[in-house]
Amino acid sequence: MKNNTIIKASKIFVFVLGLLLVNLETINSSFADDIPLKQETTAKQVITLSTSDTPAKYKVGDTVKISSNAAVETNGYDLSNHRNWSGTIISVSPKAYSHSAWEYYIKYPDGEHNDFVAEQDVTNITPAQYKVGDTVKIL
Repeated sequence: MKNNTIIKASKIFVFVLGLLLVNLETINSSFADDIPLKQETTAKQVITLSTSDTPAKYKVGDTVKISSNAAVETNGYDLSNHRNWSGTIISVSPKAYSHSAWEYYIKYPDGEHNDFVAEQDVTNITPAQYKVGDTVKIL
Protein backbone atom coordinates (compact mmCIF):
# COMPACT_ATOMS: atom_id res chain seq x y z
CA MET A 1 0.00 0.00 0.00
CA LYS A 2 2.81 2.42 0.94
CA ASN A 3 4.67 1.68 -2.33
CA ASN A 4 1.51 2.38 -4.40
CA THR A 5 1.10 5.73 -2.63
CA ILE A 6 4.73 6.64 -3.35
CA ILE A 7 4.37 5.61 -7.01
CA LYS A 8 1.15 7.64 -7.39
CA ALA A 9 2.75 10.66 -5.69
CA SER A 10 5.80 10.42 -7.93
CA LYS A 11 3.58 10.23 -11.05
CA ILE A 12 1.69 13.32 -9.92
CA PHE A 13 4.98 15.11 -9.22
CA VAL A 14 6.32 14.22 -12.69
CA PHE A 15 3.04 15.36 -14.28
CA VAL A 16 3.12 18.71 -12.46
CA LEU A 17 6.83 19.12 -13.25
CA GLY A 18 6.04 18.44 -16.90
CA LEU A 19 3.35 21.13 -16.92
CA LEU A 20 5.77 23.61 -15.36
CA LEU A 21 8.44 22.80 -17.94
CA VAL A 22 6.01 23.20 -20.82
CA ASN A 23 4.92 26.58 -19.49
CA LEU A 24 8.44 28.01 -19.36
CA GLU A 25 8.95 31.07 -21.52
CA THR A 26 11.36 29.17 -23.77
CA ILE A 27 8.58 26.79 -24.84
CA ASN A 28 5.90 28.41 -26.95
CA SER A 29 2.39 27.09 -26.44
CA SER A 30 2.16 26.14 -30.12
CA PHE A 31 4.67 23.35 -29.46
CA ALA A 32 2.72 22.12 -26.45
CA ASP A 33 -0.64 22.25 -28.29
CA ASP A 34 0.52 19.55 -30.67
CA ILE A 35 1.45 17.15 -27.87
CA PRO A 36 -1.35 16.16 -25.50
CA LEU A 37 -0.01 15.65 -21.99
CA LYS A 38 -1.26 12.70 -19.96
CA GLN A 39 -0.58 11.71 -16.38
CA GLU A 40 1.93 9.16 -17.67
CA THR A 41 4.04 11.90 -19.26
CA THR A 42 7.56 11.71 -17.90
CA ALA A 43 10.00 14.52 -17.31
CA LYS A 44 12.20 13.06 -20.05
CA GLN A 45 9.37 13.34 -22.60
CA VAL A 46 8.70 16.95 -21.66
CA ILE A 47 12.38 17.88 -21.76
CA THR A 48 12.56 16.69 -25.38
CA LEU A 49 10.39 19.70 -26.24
CA SER A 50 13.37 21.89 -25.35
CA THR A 51 14.75 24.16 -28.05
CA SER A 52 18.25 22.82 -27.44
CA ASP A 53 17.26 19.67 -29.34
CA THR A 54 17.00 21.68 -32.55
CA PRO A 55 20.29 23.26 -33.68
CA ALA A 56 20.15 26.80 -35.01
CA LYS A 57 20.22 27.01 -38.82
CA TYR A 58 22.42 30.11 -38.79
CA LYS A 59 25.37 31.29 -36.72
CA VAL A 60 26.85 34.63 -35.68
CA GLY A 61 28.46 36.30 -38.69
CA ASP A 62 26.19 34.69 -41.30
CA THR A 63 24.66 37.05 -43.85
CA VAL A 64 20.96 36.32 -44.21
CA LYS A 65 17.79 37.83 -45.63
CA ILE A 66 14.48 38.57 -43.93
CA SER A 67 11.89 36.45 -45.74
CA SER A 68 9.33 38.08 -48.02
CA ASN A 69 6.43 36.96 -45.83
CA ALA A 70 7.88 37.96 -42.43
CA ALA A 71 5.27 39.74 -40.30
CA VAL A 72 6.47 40.44 -36.75
CA GLU A 73 9.41 39.80 -34.46
CA THR A 74 8.94 37.49 -31.47
CA ASN A 75 8.26 40.57 -29.31
CA GLY A 76 5.50 41.80 -31.66
CA TYR A 77 7.52 44.52 -33.43
CA ASP A 78 6.47 44.97 -37.07
CA LEU A 79 8.94 43.26 -39.41
CA SER A 80 7.14 43.86 -42.72
CA ASN A 81 9.14 47.02 -43.47
CA HIS A 82 12.35 44.95 -43.48
CA ARG A 83 11.18 42.14 -45.76
CA ASN A 84 13.89 41.05 -48.21
CA TRP A 85 16.54 43.10 -46.38
CA SER A 86 19.96 41.47 -46.05
CA GLY A 87 21.89 41.70 -42.82
CA THR A 88 24.43 40.02 -40.56
CA ILE A 89 23.54 37.87 -37.57
CA ILE A 90 24.98 39.46 -34.42
CA SER A 91 23.55 37.01 -31.88
CA VAL A 92 21.58 33.76 -31.70
CA SER A 93 19.27 32.87 -28.80
CA PRO A 94 17.00 29.89 -28.13
CA LYS A 95 13.38 31.01 -28.34
CA ALA A 96 10.45 28.78 -29.19
CA TYR A 97 8.05 30.90 -31.21
CA SER A 98 5.46 29.70 -33.71
CA HIS A 99 7.45 27.32 -35.97
CA SER A 100 10.87 28.44 -34.75
CA ALA A 101 13.23 27.29 -32.03
CA TRP A 102 15.67 30.21 -32.34
CA GLU A 103 15.65 33.98 -32.69
CA TYR A 104 18.30 36.21 -34.18
CA TYR A 105 19.59 39.74 -33.70
CA ILE A 106 20.23 40.99 -37.24
CA LYS A 107 22.07 44.19 -38.10
CA TYR A 108 21.79 45.80 -41.55
CA PRO A 109 24.53 47.66 -43.46
CA ASP A 110 22.77 51.02 -42.86
CA GLY A 111 22.96 50.53 -39.07
CA GLU A 112 19.34 49.53 -38.54
CA HIS A 113 18.65 46.24 -36.76
CA ASN A 114 15.98 43.79 -35.68
CA ASP A 115 16.57 42.23 -32.28
CA PHE A 116 14.09 39.33 -32.12
CA VAL A 117 13.71 37.75 -35.57
CA ALA A 118 12.27 34.22 -35.46
CA GLU A 119 14.19 31.61 -37.42
CA GLN A 120 11.15 31.02 -39.65
CA ASP A 121 11.51 34.61 -40.91
CA VAL A 122 15.17 34.25 -41.95
CA THR A 123 16.37 32.80 -45.26
CA ASN A 124 19.65 32.18 -47.02
CA ILE A 125 20.83 34.68 -49.56
CA THR A 126 21.04 33.19 -53.02
CA PRO A 127 24.63 33.55 -54.22
CA ALA A 128 25.15 35.83 -57.20
CA GLN A 129 25.32 33.98 -60.49
CA TYR A 130 28.08 36.27 -61.76
CA LYS A 131 31.01 38.09 -60.20
CA VAL A 132 32.60 41.43 -60.99
CA GLY A 133 34.63 41.14 -64.20
CA ASP A 134 32.59 38.31 -65.76
CA THR A 135 31.65 38.75 -69.42
CA VAL A 136 28.04 37.91 -70.16
CA LYS A 137 26.00 37.67 -73.31
CA ILE A 138 22.51 39.16 -73.27
CA LEU A 139 20.13 37.30 -75.51
